[in-house]
Order: sequence, then C-alpha cells, then structure tokens
Amino acid sequence: MSDQQVLLYIVYGEDEVYYNGAKFSILSFLNSLASSDTPPKIIVLTEKPDLFEGYPVEAARITEAMQNAWSMDGKYHFRIKNRGMRYITENYEFAENSKLLFIDADTYFTQNANQLFGLIKDNQALMFLNEGNVNKKKKFSLLQDGMANKTLQLPNFGTYSLSSTSTMWGSLMIGLRPSMFNMLDYADELMLALMHETDIHTIEQFALAEALQTQYSLVEGKEFVSHYSTSGKKAHAESVLRCFFRENSGKTFAEQLTNACAVKLKRGPLTIIKQKLNKRKKA
Repeated sequence: MSDQQVLLYIVYGEDEVYYNGAKFSILSFLNSLASSDTPPKIIVLTEKPDLFEGYPVEAARITEAMQNAWSMDGKYHFRIKNRGMRYITENYEFAENSKLLFIDADTYFTQNANQLFGLIKDNQALMFLNEGNVNKKKKFSLLQDGMANKTLQLPNFGTYSLSSTSTMWGSLMIGLRPSMFNMLDYADELMLALMHETDIHTIEQFALAEALQTQYSLVEGKEFVSHYSTSGKKAHAESVLRCFFRENSGKTFAEQLTNACAVKLKRGPLTIIKQKLNKRKKA
C-alpha cells in the first residue's frame, strides 16, 4: 500500500446503526474534502463486508474466531479496536510516509477532514480528546485506587506505574505513523495488565495514550469532528440514518454522496424537548 493517507473503520455486531454510521461517516468525510484534495485509501474491517458493496473502500472481514480471540471471548470487546488496528497494520503494506487515521463509526464531518491527517507527524500522534489527569479527577478513582503504589511487569515492554502526569485520552479517533504501530502492542500488554487491577471501562484508550506518550506527543482532533455518542444523540441519528439509507438503497455511491450533503444529524430544540418528555413518561 503506497497511499500516504489511510482511513480505517472497524465495524462489527448486529446493530444496524454502526454500519449505517460508518457508511455515513465515509460519505461525510469525502464530502468535506476540497476539490484539490486527494481522497484517502479507505479500509473497513467488518463482520459484514457486503454492506459496503459499491463504496470506494477495501473491506476486510472480521471472522467470529477473530472477534472471540480479540475480545477474550467477550470479556472486553473494546480490545477489538486495538487488535483490529494491529491486524490491519500487520496485513497491509504501509509506506514509510503513510498516515493511518482510525475513526469510530458514530463520527461525521462538517469541515475539511483532511486537516486531521495534518496533525499526524513523525513525533506526534493523534487522539480525540484530552480528558484530564487521572490522578486529579474523581471519575477515575477506580484507576487511581487500583494502581496505587503498584508496578506492573509487561511481557515485552518493561514495567509500568501510574505517574503524576498520567492522562486519559478519548479514542474516538486515533492517528498514527507506521513508526508508531508497535505502540499498539505496548498498549495491548498494558491493557491486559490493567484489567487485573481495575474495572474502569476506558482501559483501552488509557493504555494507548500511556504507550504512545512514552515516545511521542499527543494532540487533540476534537474540534474537527462531530459525533453522536450519547443516548439522545444516538437515538436521533439512528432514526435519520435509517431513513436515509432506506431511501437511497437503490442508488449509486455517487448519488448517495450527493444526497448525504442534505442530511442533518444535529438535533433541533424540538427534538431534544420531545426526547426529554418521552424519557419522563417512561420513568
């Protein structure tokens, strides 16, 4: 693979919203580019490659065996992100000057997405958001307590202890150079070790940030994307995207690309009010 810019999605499971989300994310990414921009190589690692037929992507299949192995038989499905990325980096050829950008399926773009590739540099990796020092926030108390005065021995990457500067970073997006790919293995070893010490569900993203920061700086990409990760936003986006793909099911990719420009996933005030009223009725 000689492409300098590679865009990656990992999509699995039975929930339609993730597949529709990834497809819309691809449409919004391409629609955000300037006419002079070269589109990235797009890879989708997925359980259902047939859902991406007609799209300008290279679809690689996740088998049930791969999912079971990567999630440790369902014990921690977030590990699939790390192992899926590593699978792609090991099974595709990346030129030395390549930039790999992973994006979660519930992410879309309303401004030029190529700016994210510009943030990936030889000495700088990209993640979504700096969520703060884990030693100073109560919401990370499980991690603080679990790692208090402990040193972990990793199989291939030495020892690890929580430091005064240890920081939680969101992994909705991850941007790496090929020279950084081995940090995915470092993060995986750290992730597995941390799982024995704490029940915090964000181990995957914390481990990656800690691994990367042993050699590289990290930069945020939050300002360049929109997403619908909260329940209210997700419910609205799921409805909008289901209608869009139903109405465009027989249309070409070029037609879908054009029609996607008119799709609005941001909730209006009336939608928010209706959702709150419905929530109260169900309570």
